[in-house]
Amino acid sequence: MIARHHHLVVPPVAHGVQVGRALAGDTKVIAEETVVAVATPSTTRFFEPVRSGLESLGHRVRSYDDPTAFLNDAAALTHANVLLANGSIPIGPGVLSRAPRVAWSGFAQHRTEGFDIAAATERGIVVANGQTRENVESMAEATVLLILEVLHDLADARAQLRAGRQRGGQMRSRMLRGRTVGLIGFGQIAQAAAERLAGWKVDILVSAPRRHAALPPHGRHVELDELLAVSDIVSIHAALNEETLV
Repeated sequence: MIARHHHLVVPPVAHGVQVGRALAGDTKVIAEETVVAVATPSTTRFFEPVRSGLESLGHRVRSYDDPTAFLNDAAALTHANVLLANGSIPIGPGVLSRAPRVAWSGFAQHRTEGFDIAAATERGIVVANGQTRENVESMAEATVLLILEVLHDLADARAQLRAGRQRGGQMRSRMLRGRTVGLIGFGQIAQAAAERLAGWKVDILVSAPRRHAALPPHGRHVELDELLAVSDIVSIHAALNEETLV
């Protein structure tokens, strides 16, 4: 069984000013500069406190709540120094060619898949994200949740309950205890997931080309082929980019 999950997680509303300060003060790039902020209809309410936080620090913010309107506006980035966008919005060479002044682009979440990193690098644009600790911890919790959902076949159990039927036939639920969990990638989210899985008495296998943290006592590093061959559950935490696409 492979539990594959890529989630969109945006900063909690209460941390808007915190993210704004992180994106502004820590980079020392956008003081008193023009920021273009691009949200999606579903993330507008999360971007609003970020915008307010930046404005309270003296930045000029131009907002788009519709990515299509931003992408179709040829002058959207003409005077912008910074682009703050939802990570799913496609920012490629065509958009960047209309951004002569942009030197820094940030994402108020953990994902940057929509951004053409190579095109940004060619133009000398720094790309970063502004995830909060809540991004990491919520994703780690979701990882454990999805593992349990797969093992206990909760989708079928819910369907049987709603239909008013008892769940008969062969037992399909399996315990997590004693299982082998494979983590592909070992960034902050995977590390937090491994920490939470410690109490379930599982074995953790990690396959990651670059490891910046020590493995937990119940974990060991293996090659990807071995991880896939022996793991009961595989959870993918590697970034989606050209290096990881096969």
